[in-house]
Amino acid sequence: MPSAINASCPWSGDPVSPDSLTRYRGQTVGFCNPGCRDKFARAVEVFDEAIEAPRPARDPLAFRDGREFYAPRSYRDYGILEIGTSRFKFYLVDASDDLLDGAEAESAVRGFARACPHVWTIDDSAYGHIIVHRGTEGLWLLAQWWTGGGILRGLMARSPVGEWNFEPADTSLVGCVWELKIVEHERAAWIRHMMGEQPDIDAFLADRLPSGRY
Repeated sequence: MPSAINASCPWSGDPVSPDSLTRYRGQTVGFCNPGCRDKFARAVEVFDEAIEAPRPARDPLAFRDGREFYAPRSYRDYGILEIGTSRFKFYLVDASDDLLDGAEAESAVRGFARACPHVWTIDDSAYGHIIVHRGTEGLWLLAQWWTGGGILRGLMARSPVGEWNFEPADTSLVGCVWELKIVEHERAAWIRHMMGEQPDIDAFLADRLPSGRY
């Protein structure tokens, strides 16, 4: 057997003995006596068995903090919102029974666009949708628009509940299950009206998710 790659026993610190060598991960390693060598072999065996042992299935609810359950929320189609040369379908979503004021929501969206031009980087003549969603932890603004044929871009902002003071939100956020209901509809509408032989932007803008509870 080749000489050991280590000069001292990792257990005792004493010099390696020629009769106490073993193989580990393709290399020769040494110990001061056969007892230390065998102790190492037992330890490695235990760790290998633990690594290779089947693990119990992960509890699918383990990641849920507070066990939030799905309940329908109120959706309202608030028509078309024009900002500059861009046009957006404007949706309001509310977790409470008191529906958001559409005029206040529109004013807050326009205010955010003016106050944060470095965030509101929406292409000229863009087409898409804007969602204002009053949830349980905040008031959310999602602006999403289509570019490059079939690519959806977007931005997100947040305001404390009870206020209309939007600030840029975490850029890693995409949307919650309630907001994605609108995104599902908008994806289908874009394919239906804009990705065929004769794109029809007016038909796309008219194809909006009906108001209701989802």
